[in-house]
Amino acid sequence: MTAQANAIGGTIADSSYKAISTVRNNILAVKNGALSILSPQLSEIGVISDMYMPYGVEGVEAFPIDLDNDGNIGSYEDEDGDLMTSDQESFDLALVSTPDGIVVVDVSKPESPLKMDMIPVSAGKILVDREKRVAYVLNGGGLSVISLKDLR
Repeated sequence: MTAQANAIGGTIADSSYKAISTVRNNILAVKNGALSILSPQLSEIGVISDMYMPYGVEGVEAFPIDLDNDGNIGSYEDEDGDLMTSDQESFDLALVSTPDGIVVVDVSKPESPLKMDMIPVSAGKILVDREKRVAYVLNGGGLSVISLKDLR
């Protein structure tokens, strides 16, 4: 039996896809200079297309980013007395590997993904620890730990 015969949500016959990951109920897929956000049925929801040769992607749900630089995230942000909330500092992210480094894309609104940051480090496989706010990056030189605390 072929993969297409077992497909339950659809099939995209396109051999240019390089990598996939998920965030929430959506699929993140990289190919030919683009990151596509797809529904579970493989319909394109959003795309960001100005990336140089993306070849890997890691999705991260509800990643905390300290937008107001007060040192508080999560429940501490909700209790610190300022107007910022933990929901406002929580982002769904795609970390996309390119030859130039890791492109960080906000996919919280999948219909309109936004580039947030670029981390100039060579990356193959990326794993993210939300709690520690670090990425473990496998690259040609070995394994690196990259801080994600200063993303904007």
